Amino acid sequence: MTIAFWCVLVAVLLPYVCFGIARNRGREPSGERLRDNRNPRDFPNRIEGLAKRSWDAHLNAFESLPGFAAAVIIAHLVHAPQNQIDFLASVWVLASPTRTNCGHQPNSSVSPAYWDSSLLRV
Repeated sequence: MTIAFWCVLVAVLLPYVCFGIARNRGREPSGERLRDNRNPRDFPNRIEGLAKRSWDAHLNAFESLPGFAAAVIIAHLVHAPQNQIDFLASVWVLASPTRTNCGHQPNSSVSPAYWDSSLLRV
């Protein structure tokens, strides 16, 4: 398995890291978790602050994933140079946590630039 395919695996797991942060940070003032398994769809409407930004980063990671995975697979199918595929996939994966971290910062004006760059990296 090539480095690029390992990068796709890491990209698939990244949204779940963001979800874990959102789930664990989304709490009532009393300390009770806001995530209710009987009404899971209401969770994003009840959270705020870091938990909300993590939820949004979770959704953004899922939005950029299909294009990245398709680009890696197509590059393999057309027999592009493997070192270029691996390098570009590694750059995408290494930049994704940076973009996610920018999304976790309140009032971050850098986050949209990182989102645009993730689309350009594909």
